[in-house]
Amino acid sequence: MPSRSEDALISLRQILLAVEVDSRFLAKQSALNPSQFILLQLLHTRNKMTPSEIARDMSLAHATVSTLTDKLKQAGLIKREVSVTDKRSQTISLTDLGRQTLLQAPDILQRRFETGFKNISEERQQQMISVLGQISVLLGAENIDAAPLLDVGPATDLSE
Repeated sequence: MPSRSEDALISLRQILLAVEVDSRFLAKQSALNPSQFILLQLLHTRNKMTPSEIARDMSLAHATVSTLTDKLKQAGLIKREVSVTDKRSQTISLTDLGRQTLLQAPDILQRRFETGFKNISEERQQQMISVLGQISVLLGAENIDAAPLLDVGPATDLSE
């Protein structure tokens, strides 16, 4: 009979494997990683955004957003436009290929989690957040800077 710690480790491993499998499936189906997919969805919803708005909304560093948008621009999925009024400012938007790629991409684990999480009581949500925070402390991971993305590896890796 497994111990309670083994049961907890099994659940953690299942979560890690689910994230990895989902990331690989998304990459295979769309050549995107979850971070890229979420950025494309954000641009689809908001139409045009500045790099600062993207950094804020995705909880990413500006350097990460820059690398992420560089790779998506190289792939032809987004375009950058310099502001007419302020040459230092730029906006980022989807290209037609970006819209098409987004529409053809499968749903991702993160969106399924967010939907399911919203459908449970606030009390239960708070309990889950507390337990996950305690697990982070147990693993010595509480000081690791992490964006709210279910993804394997850095947010800027290109899936191949």
